This record gives sequence, C-alpha cells and structure tokens, in this order.
Amino acid sequence: MADLVVKNGKIVGPTTIVEANLVVENGKISRITKQDVPADETVDAHGLYVIPGLIDGHVHFREPGDNYKEDWKSGSQAAAAGGVTTVLDMPNNKPSITTIKLLEEKREIAGKKSIVDFGLYFGAENDNLEEIKNLENVAGVKFFLGKSTGDLLFNEENLPGFFKVLKEKGILAACHCEKLGLLEKYKKDSFRYFSDVRPTICEGMSIRDVVRSMHNNRVHICHLTSDMGVKEIVRAKKLNKSFSCEVTPQHLFLSKLDEADVGAYLKMYPPLRSKPDQTALRHALKSGIIDMVSTDHAPHTREEKEQDFDKAPGGVPGVETRLPLVLGMLDLRGLVKTCAQKPAEIFHIKGKGVLAEGYDADFVLLDLNKEYRISNDALFTKCGWSPFDGKSVKGWVEATFVRGKRVFDGEQPIDNGGAEATFG
Repeated sequence: MADLVVKNGKIVGPTTIVEANLVVENGKISRITKQDVPADETVDAHGLYVIPGLIDGHVHFREPGDNYKEDWKSGSQAAAAGGVTTVLDMPNNKPSITTIKLLEEKREIAGKKSIVDFGLYFGAENDNLEEIKNLENVAGVKFFLGKSTGDLLFNEENLPGFFKVLKEKGILAACHCEKLGLLEKYKKDSFRYFSDVRPTICEGMSIRDVVRSMHNNRVHICHLTSDMGVKEIVRAKKLNKSFSCEVTPQHLFLSKLDEADVGAYLKMYPPLRSKPDQTALRHALKSGIIDMVSTDHAPHTREEKEQDFDKAPGGVPGVETRLPLVLGMLDLRGLVKTCAQKPAEIFHIKGKGVLAEGYDADFVLLDLNKEYRISNDALFTKCGWSPFDGKSVKGWVEATFVRGKRVFDGEQPIDNGGAEATFG
C-alpha cells in the first residue's frame, strides 16, 4: 500500500500535462498512473494542477544573527506558503559563513527549524581559500563583488585562484556583480534614483571581470538588473555552457520610478532600474537568456525601512509572492521551468525540480484560476510586509508537500520538518 496518493490532478511533468494519480512511497514519487492505487492517505486534487515544488535559489533567512527580521522557521513557513519546497540560503549572516565551523553551526540550526528542504551557500573572503578546499555539499560559494548587506566583500583580482579550486571541486560560483571601484567613483551624497550611484555600468563591468576569470567553471550571476547586464550574459554564454543567471520579481515588475514614489522600502542591492532595463529583463527571461527567477528574499523590519534612505538597509521580502507574480508574465510551463526545473539543474540538486518516478515527492497543488490580492496581513514572513501589497494576481497555493509530507494546507504552514538537499 502506498503512503499517499494524489488523485485526479493535472500533473505537470517534464514534457506533458496529464490528468493522473501521483503515488508517493517513502518520500519519493513511485508512480504516475491513471490506475487507482490504495494508500494510507488520499488527496483529491480535482480541478487543481500538481506542479513540482518550487526552488528559490536566493534567500536570506537572517539566522544566525538577525533573527528579529526572519529566522529559519518563519522564513521556511513563508516559503511553504509560496509553493517553495527548497530554499538556498546566502552566507552574509552575522557572523558571515566563511569557515567550516560556522557552516556546520548554521546547518544544525536550519536542520532543526526549517519546514522545507534547504541548501546553504558559503561566503568567499580574500583569505579563506583553504576553507573552501574542504567544503562539501554546498549550493555554491558566493562572491560579493560589490558592497551589500553584511561585511562580505571580494576583490575581483583574486577570482582566478578561487575559481581554479571551485572547478576542481565541481562547486558553483555565485556572483553579486557590482564593480566596487566603479561604485566608489559614482558615490555621492544626493541623488534622484539609487541607480544613479550604483549605475548599470557597475553591473556590466563586474560581469566582464567574472567572465575573464571563469574558464569553464559553473558560474551563476545573481539578480541581473539591466540591459547592459543582459548583453554581457549573452556574450558569456557563448564562451561557457555552464554559465547561468537569475532575475528577481522586483526587477521585473518595479522600476526606479516606483522607488522615487515609495522611498526606502524599495531600496535594494542592486537597485531598481529604468523601464527600458525592465523591458530587456522581461524579454531575456521569456527568450531563455535568463535562466531562472529567484527572489533575493531579504526581509527588514518596517522601522528599519522607514529611516532616511541613506540609513535604511537594502532588500525586500519575496519568497512567498513569487509564484503568482511569475504567472502574471509566464505560462504554467514557464513557471515550472524557471522556478523548479532550471534551478535544480543549475545547482545540481539531486531528486528535485520535476515530477517523475524516483524524484522527491515535492509538489504543489495549484488553483490556477483563483484571483486575489497580495496582502501584508496574510504574509508569514516575520517582517510582515511586501513591496507588492495590494497587487492583483492569479494562482493560489492550495497545498505544499515536501517529500510527501504536507507543509502548507492553503491557509497555514504545518511544521513537518525539512532536511538538507543533496548537491552533486
């Protein structure tokens, strides 16, 4: 007898959508069949789509260090509500995750508190190459090539030596690309848009620095923001088949004009750009130049965001609002490809990203037709606000399952417990 059968749903597989029954045994998908299968638990998904659990390749759950903004429990609950079954968490904690000891301590915290599966990034510092040589089972090593939240900062002149070690170990290099020297050049006290002091040329030239050092490494560019950046990505992909990039919902749906109206709530690194940049990003996503949509979920409290712009921290939450936003731009297959399948492929996450026999039973029951407004009052992130509050969207998560266990029931998260993903 099976552990769980989800019957009558429209199952979104790697190549087809079929109305069938999804059979789960020991946390894995054992069959997708039109035959009736007896099970300990049966869920009727009539009228719903069954899609792979989404993967968010870029989150900041703040723990350890800034638990008052978010922690592994609240962040993973928000993820589950957003149909996300695996999150990859960045290393710029307090302290930054730049030693094996600190990585193991964070693993222990996440393993005890997360209700979804997770992977962890390791932080690159100019002098921690020996630590990187001993890394095992990480999502990637993060290179901050421009100032962001936290104290991690990396000199691009050291990239070749680090990339050589990562190539030998088969570990992905994830890069925040804002060229530090140029950032200093454009620095000034007053500006109309934050993009004026962190202009697109900083992104484009930083990507070029990475390309010069990358050889055939697995390289991933985080939160692409500009037309210039897109052009550099096109060039890089011609040189390296293992080169990938992501874009965030905020850079797809908001611009520097919104920042001018709203203020520091929309301050982020890299900043919001012009409408033409936004158009270039949308085209690049739809055409496949941009591989995936990650959220850069970066919660801060209202009190922090309501400071003067120069004092307010950069970043916005987003792990639980990505799904309906992406459905406002891409079709269902596009959502699955950019938010599940491609992240699993890029980060080499075993058993994730598609609904197929032998894969983890990570899936979402999705009401594709339900319309609603994103509301701050309905969020599970500890910070309690979204830059998309009040936006009308379509696509409601009726349930989220991680390895066959329900972690969201359409209204509330369920603490069934997540585990660390396997990379390889």
